Amino acid sequence: TDHNESHVFYLDNANGIRKVIVYDDKEDIKSILSEEEVIDYLLNWESIDFVNSSLDFIRDILNNFELESSDERFVLTLTIRNGKPSINFTVGQRYVFVPHYEKDGERYIGIIQPLDLDLDNIDSNIIHPNSINQILKGEGFSSKKGVVEAYWLVLKTSDTININSVTKEKLYKSIEIELNRAKKSSFRKHHQFSIFNLAVDNLTRNELLRKRKK
Repeated sequence: TDHNESHVFYLDNANGIRKVIVYDDKEDIKSILSEEEVIDYLLNWESIDFVNSSLDFIRDILNNFELESSDERFVLTLTIRNGKPSINFTVGQRYVFVPHYEKDGERYIGIIQPLDLDLDNIDSNIIHPNSINQILKGEGFSSKKGVVEAYWLVLKTSDTININSVTKEKLYKSIEIELNRAKKSSFRKHHQFSIFNLAVDNLTRNELLRKRKK
């Protein structure tokens, strides 16, 4: 994968884990934002349903693992790529969930998957070709010794994120593995408490969205 193209979402095994987790030079990492500012950025997705679905998906992960915003093992960041925002949910040094747009104008989500992921259980038409090619070549998140430990699966989605139960179970399995070995993410300084708040507080989120509909 071209270093300047999309290594935030697609992996380059040749450079090991560092290239996987470093933000792209073309990607604008946003400093600490208020809830209002986050909503304003996310509305550039031009779909309130996708905003809500992405934040609900994050909330479900947080609730499943009983994660508080003070937990330094994970990070929620907002970046701008291809003119559109991305929410990056990182555990330790690895992305686990990233809703975003691609250059083709389609909505996608990236999710971490274990090595025993079940591609036969996923509609091949929704898997990004870059993602499937790398998985089939055995490329993914690597240890410092270069051993592949997990895959990054990129799926096309509608306004409402919906992945099958098997894929979601494997996503949660991978997140648990990363949480168990993480102590403090080196990206913690970029953590957006406002994204956490919007994910878990539907009343605040809905009120901010309602105001911006006017």
